[in-house]
Amino acid sequence: MGREQGATLGQEISRLRGLAGFTLRGFAERIKVSAAYLSDIERDRRRPSEDVLRRMADELANVGATYEGLDALSTRLERDLQHWLDTTPAVRQMLREVKSSGKDPREILKRLQEDAKKGGGSQ
Repeated sequence: MGREQGATLGQEISRLRGLAGFTLRGFAERIKVSAAYLSDIERDRRRPSEDVLRRMADELANVGATYEGLDALSTRLERDLQHWLDTTPAVRQMLREVKSSGKDPREILKRLQEDAKKGGGSQ
């Protein structure tokens, strides 16, 4: 029993929470967040921090959750990245170039990481 195709991060967390038998309030207590915050995450109004997402994955591991699987569903950018994208035209252009290249973004990411290790990366 896996996630539904096209499920959002919030929908998947809600589904897994239900499978694990947790109420919203009970799960919020277990992962040390408010019920309102968890509700916002499940309704895709907020993006959980990495730490919160890891705690969720740990608590839901017995019903198949992994941090990597949940993180892959997170489509919103962190605030600092969204700000960088909004204020740096070259970042938007870089994304357009990656998209139009037709190459797998993971291949391009790997090259960027290798360049950064060699000292060729800059911010």
